Amino acid sequence: MLDNPSIDADEQLIIDKYNKYKAIDPFLNDIPPALLNSADIHSYVKATGMIHPFEEKALKSASYAAKIAGECRYWDEKNQKFKTVLLEKDGDKLVLKPNSIAFVGIDPTFRLPDYIALRFNLKISNVYRGLLLGTGPLIDPGFEGKISIPLHNLTSNEYVFSYAESLIWIEFTKTSPLPNGRELTSNQKKEIEEAKELKCTEYISFPDDKKNKELPYYLNKALKGTRFNEIVSSIPSAMLEASKSAKEANLSAQKAKEKVQTIRNWSIAAAVGIILGIAGIVYNSWSLQIDYYGQSVSKIDQLDTKLDDNIVEINKKLMIIIEGNNKRISALESKIEILTLKGETSTNDPHRIKGKKQPLHEEQN
Repeated sequence: MLDNPSIDADEQLIIDKYNKYKAIDPFLNDIPPALLNSADIHSYVKATGMIHPFEEKALKSASYAAKIAGECRYWDEKNQKFKTVLLEKDGDKLVLKPNSIAFVGIDPTFRLPDYIALRFNLKISNVYRGLLLGTGPLIDPGFEGKISIPLHNLTSNEYVFSYAESLIWIEFTKTSPLPNGRELTSNQKKEIEEAKELKCTEYISFPDDKKNKELPYYLNKALKGTRFNEIVSSIPSAMLEASKSAKEANLSAQKAKEKVQTIRNWSIAAAVGIILGIAGIVYNSWSLQIDYYGQSVSKIDQLDTKLDDNIVEINKKLMIIIEGNNKRISALESKIEILTLKGETSTNDPHRIKGKKQPLHEEQN
């Protein structure tokens, strides 16, 4: 009976193998601590189930080819969020855009015994495409599960990856003996003896047809199946675009400053005109009072009342004009500050690439 109903019989068999030899090295005295060659990788897979599913044809002299599969995520600049792509069947694809990063799922599942660690790096064809892997970190002994990798495209090309396409090479290293100080039981010694029958002796040599190749061979192989005929870095064009944006921002800021000054001049002129108008009314009223003081007191009183009403109305209009101009000035000053900051950021930081987001580093362990 299976321990987990979601696990099929084949996988349960692999789990049983792993649990059996997780802490006991079945080839303790037959394989020394070192980088494992293809024969020794195969031996440990058969004994411990550390790679599942396993394909013998994916072995190279001292590494194993792993495929792209499962959940992949990339940053969508248009919608400003992470998008998920599932590569689960033939026909599923991941598009890696220029100057971008994606977090890519890898198949198969790994179950590392306590005495084996792994590292990984890109296949050579992907290296020559101008792609960059997140440094190929060490996966420590005892790890169980699938891995994912950050994949950077630093070129101006757009690359498409298909489900189950070989993406990385994985190497396995056997650590020094564990300092547990325990004596093996008679049953454990028996299991180690039985495991010797699983040891492989077939070593996969480096292919002769891939030796002594020149640079064009690797570049042509890297671009095979793409619509591109060269590999160009995306960084210079991105820096040029950022510089252009900075100049446009500075120009917009200058125009906005000039507009603010014009509005201020208009406000001052309007205020002066209104003040002069009030002064004229006051003067006329004063003159009228002198000329007709002795002749028509009632007429002067009427004019004074009208003058008071005019002054109140003028004050209201003046306050509306000043308040409106203040709002326009505040809005333009805010726009100047934003444009100035944008220009300074793009100009002072030559390493900043427009649209590029800093990748988040995922710890594989």
